[in-house]
Amino acid sequence: MAGTFGKRGIVGEAPAAQRGLAPVQPAPARAESGGQRFDYRPKIGASLLAAGFFTLMAVGMVWIAQTNDRGLVLYHLIRFDRDGATVFYWCLVGFFALAACYGAYGVQLAFSDPREVVVGKAGITAPAGAMSSKTVTVRYTSITHVAMVQQGKYHFFHIHHQDGKLSIPKSMIADDDTFERMLAAIENGMMAAAQARV
Repeated sequence: MAGTFGKRGIVGEAPAAQRGLAPVQPAPARAESGGQRFDYRPKIGASLLAAGFFTLMAVGMVWIAQTNDRGLVLYHLIRFDRDGATVFYWCLVGFFALAACYGAYGVQLAFSDPREVVVGKAGITAPAGAMSSKTVTVRYTSITHVAMVQQGKYHFFHIHHQDGKLSIPKSMIADDDTFERMLAAIENGMMAAAQARV
């Protein structure tokens, strides 16, 4: 079965061959006694871009905050005097600095040994979040439904289960083909578990 979750859920995304792109050689999933393992880590390019962009924004806002000598009007609704505007700019400095740290952490994860999504016979084990070091194990028998969700240009595979929801971002998997093979492995596992209960 060829990953029907992904093909149903990602609307408007044509195969690579139809988009005029060279076929991507998928990163092999390592099959072990516990099931199939798929590398899970941020893309180095996107993480470097985010870290660099937000660092520049933070530096720029530091200069604006230090040299500010006027008030600020936002959307013709919110008015700040000079001191209020300066405080607002320093708050933006803090926001951009945190975002830069988040991007830098993504770079560190991209260069580190990859975390993994493990699709086994009884269930799925995956990182709790894109930047989390914790893992979550979901048994097939506890899954209530699954869905492919698109938020802007990003895609997420949501696994809803009796204790909550596990989300696997497509961007954290090596490439499109590997992502589809992971979905196929999960689908096969769910079907096998359903048949075993009959």
